[in-house]
Amino acid sequence: MPLPMNAAPGTLAPRDLRPFPSLFAGKRHLQILLGLGLAVAFVSAAVWAVDAAHFTSAAAAFMDQPLLFVALALPYSAAFLLRAMAWQQLLRGLSTVSAFSILHASLLANHLLPIKAGEVLRPYLATRAGSGMAEAAATTLLARLMDFACLLLIAAVCFMLAPGDVLTGWRMAVPPLVVLGGACGVLWLRAGASLRLLPLPMQRFTLPISRALADLRPGRITGAAVLTLPAWVLEGAVLYVAAMAMGIQLSLPVIIGATAFTILFQTVHVTPGGLGVYEAAMTAALTAAGVPVQAALGVALLTHGLKFAYSYSLGLLFSFPSIVGVKTGRHLHHSNTTLAGGSST
Repeated sequence: MPLPMNAAPGTLAPRDLRPFPSLFAGKRHLQILLGLGLAVAFVSAAVWAVDAAHFTSAAAAFMDQPLLFVALALPYSAAFLLRAMAWQQLLRGLSTVSAFSILHASLLANHLLPIKAGEVLRPYLATRAGSGMAEAAATTLLARLMDFACLLLIAAVCFMLAPGDVLTGWRMAVPPLVVLGGACGVLWLRAGASLRLLPLPMQRFTLPISRALADLRPGRITGAAVLTLPAWVLEGAVLYVAAMAMGIQLSLPVIIGATAFTILFQTVHVTPGGLGVYEAAMTAALTAAGVPVQAALGVALLTHGLKFAYSYSLGLLFSFPSIVGVKTGRHLHHSNTTLAGGSST
């Protein structure tokens, strides 16, 4: 049921989290076309700059050792399973199957469009699985901040153990400042005291999220963090397989640290999957660890290419239940977050 314009603050309607009606509004389609054009231009230039022998050797390795696909898919899927379990700690009532499927749908959306559509799609699909809209939005926000904090910790620890000066200068201050700013924003939302000073449309969205954050217990947040940390460590499996296929020797701290460092820079997309930014960040991390520039760019391209392949294959398969609207999770009581008689679908 549509929410009337004079609805009271503190309620959310399904349209507040619906990502697609406004996706192509205004000049959005121009942004998407520009992003796709930039992606094609970058891939063409990067492939031209890298020695083709790196890719032919990698293709031969995958043909000769099909188990490399398993070595990639199992830990990468396990990383999503751990993050699904972590989200379930925050969003009670959402089944692990639903959370796992929704995270893959978000991954697929991020690799299809030159915007972070998956960040909006995630809470929207959670509402279709029966979760409260405010709780879905609040826990998504908290989970993403937790992801960033865990990635920062992993990168810092691994680069302390890795050879070479991977991170130096002012760049080291950027991730902590972002985490600090995000944490302050979450605490401000959780307090909720000054939210009623905001314009009414913003109150309608922020007040339910504030209450949802206030209801989260510290034990649940700790449990989610414990699951999130190893999930991002497992992400390094993709770089490990790519380096092995190309015959490039990398230490475990470099593999895990470079992966975490690269993902830290995926906050904003202007190309599908962050093409260009991903490769630049990983190349910078690997060259700082002593890998030649051309080899570093080559393995970065292959690593990202494998993630695209996963998104369009297993990612699509795993996201199917949430995309078609199959409700695998039990319904939550919406209490004050939805209108009486409103629908979550």
